[in-house]
Amino acid sequence: MMKRTLIRLLLFLGAIAASIRTSSSSSSSSSTSTSSSSCHPDDKAALLAMKAAWGDPKQLASWAPDSSSSSCCDGDWHHVQCDDSTSTTTLMRRVTSLSIDDDGGGLVAGAIPDAIAGLTHLENLDLRRLPGLSGPIPPAIARLSKLAFLTISRTGISGPVPSFLGELTSLTELDLSYNSLSGSIPPSSLPCCNLWTIDLRHNRLTGSLPKLLFSNHPSTSINNRGEEEEEDDDEYNYLIDLRLSHNRLSGPIPPDWSTVRFGTVSLSRNALTGDPSAALFGRDKPLQMLDISRNAFSFNLSAVELPEDLGFMDLSHNDVYGGVPEQAANLQYLNVSYNRLCGELPTGMDTLLFDKYSFINNTCLCGAPLGPC
Repeated sequence: MMKRTLIRLLLFLGAIAASIRTSSSSSSSSSTSTSSSSCHPDDKAALLAMKAAWGDPKQLASWAPDSSSSSCCDGDWHHVQCDDSTSTTTLMRRVTSLSIDDDGGGLVAGAIPDAIAGLTHLENLDLRRLPGLSGPIPPAIARLSKLAFLTISRTGISGPVPSFLGELTSLTELDLSYNSLSGSIPPSSLPCCNLWTIDLRHNRLTGSLPKLLFSNHPSTSINNRGEEEEEDDDEYNYLIDLRLSHNRLSGPIPPDWSTVRFGTVSLSRNALTGDPSAALFGRDKPLQMLDISRNAFSFNLSAVELPEDLGFMDLSHNDVYGGVPEQAANLQYLNVSYNRLCGELPTGMDTLLFDKYSFINNTCLCGAPLGPC
């Protein structure tokens, strides 16, 4: 009997020990998980200061100041993303992305707070479809040295395109479209070396296109590099996406743009003038999409060679003369209406891709899909 009792006692003590070990392991795991999801206090303070500056909007209700109930990196704070790694000493994650969009009522409104400068590890800032966001782009943005993607689009932001954006040397994509920005585009407003997407369309920008906008861009040196060397460098395989349509820009396209490797150029609905053919046309240029419609460009279309990869071209509502080149039949989209073109259209222009509205209101174009010559 004593032996059986002793065995039961040992089993009981063993169960208690196992329970203690399991509880300790679970607690340790929970503690590690909590620590690994904790954001840096500086980042949390910056976010809460931004929320307060915006008047505690309903859209940011998940940004709770009570550190015991949530962390800005635990996934409960909407619109915030953090890095995956943690410091070996602090176990704190850093906020790398802030993306606030129109997701219902109680939207963010007011100026962009200076407190945003406290998000020193931010790589992506995306503020879009926020009509209540107002005021100029603050200088605090220039302190975000790691910023690679900057989008402030479809807001009430106004004022100039700030020159201090040129200090963001890590920036690769800039989208300030559909705002109320005004004034000219200073060359110093764009970083020299890494920017591949520039979208400033649908603003109130005036003045001429900056002559030195791409003077130090790596894409401009491609013509001086050998083909083998070019293939070894991934950065030279990128093409610039430039969108400046629906503004009030004037004057010619700068001659030095002829060395830039554009993939997309959209300059429609401005007051641009002159002959853009040297900057935009040529068989070896990598241009894929071109829209310079509704300007006052004047050049001989017969004298240019279309880029081999060009698929979309809109030259409508300009002062283009000459004839339509044979290569135009290879395009997926073409509009040359409202110009001074003349002559017979190339064979193949009567396909489903082109109708007469692509060619109307010219001096004397003829041939299908227009009337016979």
